[in-house]
Amino acid sequence: LMLHGAAVSAAGLVSSYPALLVLFALAGIGNAVFHPADFAILSARVREDYQGRAFGIHSFGGSFGFVAAPITMVALASLWDWRTALVAAGLVAIDGVEISYPTDINEVFVCFPDGVAEKLRAGGEMFYPWVTPGDPANGRMQRLIASFCTSEDEVDAFVEKTKSLVR
Repeated sequence: LMLHGAAVSAAGLVSSYPALLVLFALAGIGNAVFHPADFAILSARVREDYQGRAFGIHSFGGSFGFVAAPITMVALASLWDWRTALVAAGLVAIDGVEISYPTDINEVFVCFPDGVAEKLRAGGEMFYPWVTPGDPANGRMQRLIASFCTSEDEVDAFVEKTKSLVR
């Protein structure tokens, strides 16, 4: 799933059709390993008398995701642009990372798992704590801002560093 998320996120940063094809092929590879494993996990973890229900719920969730994904991406793209929507969609594939709410084209509000923001800052990354009235994120929300000269390599490096700290 990390490969899938990184490829989708990187797709928002490329400017050529062949690069999009390569990245979405990688996303497909990242997604393909999930589906054979999930039924094996369900078989091993769910009591036999509940397996039919568990498989049905799981299958419904997958089908619902196919319906919800385009709706969600259109909504995100209308708030930002399609590239930023893909970057945000890729980041949420990293375990524990939450996109809190969008504002402008070059801003993303993220809640990292405990300790990750501090480690990223210690490693030289720059972003800002963001506390809102009533703060539903309990002080975990961070404001990431990219300038229009932020390179694809810089974003990829940030996503990779984040993934390495979450593992």
